[in-house]
Amino acid sequence: MANYNNSIAGYLNNCNLLFLFSTSNSQFKMKFVTALILLSVHLATVFAQDTLKVYEVKKTFSKGNHNGFSVKIPKAKLKEVISGWKKNINQENKISIKEIEGEYYLAKTIIPELSSDSIIIYTIIKPNPTYVELVSFVSGDDSIFYSFASHPSISLNISEFIRNFAANEFRKVVNDELKLEQKKLIALEEDIKKLERDNESYEKKIKSNERANERTQEEIKSNLQLQELKSASILQQQKILVTYLTQSEQKIDEEKKIKSLQKEKRKLEKDNESMHEDIDEKESDNKDLQKKIDKNNNEIIPAKIEEIKKQKEVIIIVETKLKGIR
Repeated sequence: MANYNNSIAGYLNNCNLLFLFSTSNSQFKMKFVTALILLSVHLATVFAQDTLKVYEVKKTFSKGNHNGFSVKIPKAKLKEVISGWKKNINQENKISIKEIEGEYYLAKTIIPELSSDSIIIYTIIKPNPTYVELVSFVSGDDSIFYSFASHPSISLNISEFIRNFAANEFRKVVNDELKLEQKKLIALEEDIKKLERDNESYEKKIKSNERANERTQEEIKSNLQLQELKSASILQQQKILVTYLTQSEQKIDEEKKIKSLQKEKRKLEKDNESMHEDIDEKESDNKDLQKKIDKNNNEIIPAKIEEIKKQKEVIIIVETKLKGIR
């Protein structure tokens, strides 16, 4: 832990963060953010290398209280660690691993990476909120369990064997984390593409509405001209009607003509009103669409771009952590 803290202190010193406070606010922010990213990358590397230490411990299991070798694998899943451990210690022999009351027992067999002699391995794998702990007890005769004090050479092999396994498992965890963060980045980039497509669609709709309104304006002009013609026809018909001094069949026909012309004019007036309403509706629709475009361009897309920048920084940190697992 001391080495870890010294590493951080050394890095901060190298970054010369005190220099940042002598700069302007804008410069300070840029330099400070950059320093934080670099620091995060550095810490990710230190964390990846420093969290997978194998410790010699003395713990109680089915054979009593004996020396064992413990490692904690951050963020690992219990089932995957159990499955991986079984495959790892059973690669070169056909002896199956037995599970007895939470312990994983490998009967006397040879594992070349550990020893040329037959060994027995008892393993306890326990989950915790932030890690999975694996503790292995290794013996040659089921009575004396290896330790650095009694068997330094084989204990070093055991420690490296467990460390390599833990590194592989942690690598899987971080690789899954990287895939998840990459998916988040892809989703953010797709969000921007969708917003841009939405803007294109809104712009097309605005232009379509504008063209429709231009056509409607022309129709309104034609409508007004027709109304003028109808008004003139009505006036002319009224002049004809006053020439009839008495009620007659012909006068009745002329009156019917006037009513028909008046009805046609009312319809033209109603159509004119409807066309104006249609224009108003499309103009209102265009205002709403333009607001959406402006909000996308001025608020949502810039916010997404900022999220993407941050997400790329997260990916750099996770990639660095993955590369730091050795």
